[in-house]
Amino acid sequence: KVRSNPDLVEEMLSDIVQEADRLARLVDDLLDASRLQAGGLPFRDVEEVDLRFLGRRVLERYSSQTTKHQLLQTFPEDFPSVSGDPQRLEQMLDNLVSNAIKYSPRGGEVELRGRSTPAEVVISVSDEGVGIPLDEQERIFDRFYRVEGPETRAVSGTGLGLYLTRAIAEAHGGRCWVTSAPGRGSTFYVALPRETSLAIWSDESLV
Repeated sequence: KVRSNPDLVEEMLSDIVQEADRLARLVDDLLDASRLQAGGLPFRDVEEVDLRFLGRRVLERYSSQTTKHQLLQTFPEDFPSVSGDPQRLEQMLDNLVSNAIKYSPRGGEVELRGRSTPAEVVISVSDEGVGIPLDEQERIFDRFYRVEGPETRAVSGTGLGLYLTRAIAEAHGGRCWVTSAPGRGSTFYVALPRETSLAIWSDESLV
């Protein structure tokens, strides 16, 4: 019956691919957390990075995985590039978008925005989800910490995404924070200096 239903086959294959991707990200996050505890995250390439391009790629990746969310990107035309590791910066954006989708189970808008000042660029990811109590807003960046509540118990995850997001931002000389209220969604911010002295670790230094 499965073979005679191409739509069902395609849906099953899509589920398998998504689950394989989720498990691969889980393994990568666990390895990165161990590396960070050992002394730092490895950065392989440092170059001028267009965060608009990385943002579009992340949103396109998740657009095929959700029908309940409207994924938006808003950047000014003159948004500057930053110096950094494109793989790690994309990982940072991916973590923020993934969290926004997971913690807004009823759907709604997820918006990736960018703005710049003479000194830095500021990236934000906002959602219309369950929100975060004020007394937990700093703890969510701790390793393995997760907000527990009736609407979040079914959300899968390790509690490493935001921990690694802040580590990546800080390694680029930046900072990361959140504004939120229960039932009113959340907005996560990352500010990166336009000119930075990137802290770089190699894989060899962690052996």
